[in-house]
Amino acid sequence: MAVAEAAQGGRELIVADGLTLSVLELTEPLRVLDVRGRFAQQTRAGTHLSTAPHPQTQRWARRIHNQYRDLAGVLYAPSTGGPAVAVALFERAAAWLAHARVQLSRRLDDPVGWDLASVAAHAVNVDLVEA
Repeated sequence: MAVAEAAQGGRELIVADGLTLSVLELTEPLRVLDVRGRFAQQTRAGTHLSTAPHPQTQRWARRIHNQYRDLAGVLYAPSTGGPAVAVALFERAAAWLAHARVQLSRRLDDPVGWDLASVAAHAVNVDLVEA
């Protein structure tokens, strides 16, 4: 969940003005490298993929980006643990997202948007805090 990753392992996520919660439906498959499970075992990366310092994971992402030019991003287990799955998208994902259908788009200063984001935050044990 984006909420969990934005909080980066903390219990609070400060919500700044102008943020929007959006849900997209992709109209064509998104090609991503799944770096969980078998990949992590084969590369002996294990939990390091989700717990390593941010500068290190950025270097890994850059190498993957440069080596696999047909990928839109990386699918990984976020540091928050549990059954959550996260996707880090490369800029080239814009080609896939350009054709996506918007299922929901609400600003977080809208009560409905805030409520929806709060439910997602609660699911990963994060509190939303207005800036």
